Amino acid sequence: MQRMAVRAVDSPVNMISKFSARLALAGWIAAVTCIGAALTGAIGAFATQSTASAEEAPRFKRIPAPSLNFYGTSGLIDMPSAEMQPDGQWNTTVSWFAGQSRYNMTFQALPWLSATFRYNGIQTNGTPIDGFNTYYDRGFDVRARL
Repeated sequence: MQRMAVRAVDSPVNMISKFSARLALAGWIAAVTCIGAALTGAIGAFATQSTASAEEAPRFKRIPAPSLNFYGTSGLIDMPSAEMQPDGQWNTTVSWFAGQSRYNMTFQALPWLSATFRYNGIQTNGTPIDGFNTYYDRGFDVRARL
C-alpha cells in the first residue's frame, strides 16, 4: 500500500484575505513614506538659510539689567524701585556702608516674582545692643509685580 502525501491547499477565500492583508500593509508603508517625504519637503522650505548678509540682519540691543541697591534688590542706594531683574537671574551682593554690612542673595524666579534673603551686621558706637557690639539680623523679602 502506497502512502500518498496529502498537501493542504488554501481555499480561495484564505488566499484572497492573505493577499489583501499584504496589499494593505504595502499601502500603509507607501502612504507613510509619501507623508514623510512631503513633511520633509515642507519643513525644508522653512529651514533654508537666509541670503541676507550680516550687515542686513536685524540687531536687537539687549536691555541692561536694573542696578542693585544695598538691600540686593533693584533700585538705587537704599531706595528700591519697581523694576524686575531678567527672568532666572541670581544675584549675590555684599555691601558695607556706615558700619552696616549686608549680605544678600536674590533670585528672580518668574518674570513677576523675586525673593531675597538678607543677613545684616550693624556695628554699634560702643553701646552694645543685646550685649553685642555688632548686632546681626536676617530678613527675607518677596516681591511680586501686580
